[in-house]
Amino acid sequence: MLGKLGLDDASTILALIFLVIQCGASIAAVNHGYGRPFELLSRSQAAQALKCFFLLQILYKLTMNCTKLSMLFLYLRIFTDRPWFIRTCWSLITFVLCACISFTLATILQCNPIPRAWERWRIDGSCVDIYALWYSNAVYNILTDFLLVLMVPPVIFKLKLPMRQKLALTCIFGLGVIVCAASISRLTTLYSSAYGDDITAGSLVSTIWTTIEAGLGVICANLPMVQTASPARVHLNEVARSIAKH
Repeated sequence: MLGKLGLDDASTILALIFLVIQCGASIAAVNHGYGRPFELLSRSQAAQALKCFFLLQILYKLTMNCTKLSMLFLYLRIFTDRPWFIRTCWSLITFVLCACISFTLATILQCNPIPRAWERWRIDGSCVDIYALWYSNAVYNILTDFLLVLMVPPVIFKLKLPMRQKLALTCIFGLGVIVCAASISRLTTLYSSAYGDDITAGSLVSTIWTTIEAGLGVICANLPMVQTASPARVHLNEVARSIAKH
């Protein structure tokens, strides 16, 4: 059942690809002066730095949503005998896909014309309330991550497995709490980043947390498939067999 590549693996691979490009965009932004005071940069440097930051915002949303899809598709491969759980997973997959498209498009189209997002001092136009966009996306990430963590324990504790394995499984799937903590930490930095006086240095802390959150998301999406070295290690194939017999 779990020995073949599935949609969860494809989603994880996509998330990893987006994360690598996101980190590359972060490095490029810093090389162009991102994180330094705007007044110390040339206008061309600032434009290139903010263009990389613009790309980073898009990739962050793609990375985070791919990790959510990866977990949901993994749930579908393991917990196959719970109709209500399967329906919930598919509903969440639909919701996450719609949210991913919506937030990604909102990020791309945050300014009219689009280049105003990285050259506001030169191009006339208008932009959305960036804080509202960032804040709503952060709340969405936190709520969906908590939901992904909390929906599994009720199913696990109904399995015919030793209590030790049930607890181990709960801890493995509960590692998403780490991502939630990073999301909350990032949330606390958004206001100062959105309304700061310096457009190249003001959002640096938020960008750092953005990269941390995305990296933790990819790691935690892969951890359930990692066999630990503890005596209580739980093989997901064994779990799937237990479900099939239940």
